[in-house]
Amino acid sequence: MEDTGAGGKRWYSYFPTGEVSQVIQNATNTSADDNAVWTTYTIGPLGRLVEIDKHRNDIASNCSTRNEVVDTTTLQYDTPYAGQESDRYAPPNSGVLAGRLTAMMGSAATMAFGYDSFGRRVL
Repeated sequence: MEDTGAGGKRWYSYFPTGEVSQVIQNATNTSADDNAVWTTYTIGPLGRLVEIDKHRNDIASNCSTRNEVVDTTTLQYDTPYAGQESDRYAPPNSGVLAGRLTAMMGSAATMAFGYDSFGRRVL
């Protein structure tokens, strides 16, 4: 655990190889707090952020129940976002997408990124 001051606390999980696999950041000492808001960052085996889960507790209007609400954002790398016209996000046979973020998919929206032959981002 790491105390980040005003940013709260961070807890780390690791792959067997010693690389970070998950980071949980919380502004309070526990996620059991009624006002808790915390974020879970999942890191893939290549060391890239692959998922962000933002958690919060939602209390019913009659105050009878408390439910955890999770907003998930998934990050995609290396391949064009599915359903796009061919060659929109990468020149043919350029390999420009290798190692780059190509899409962020969440509950509210999806953003796809592409890159021209110089590696400049194209939306």
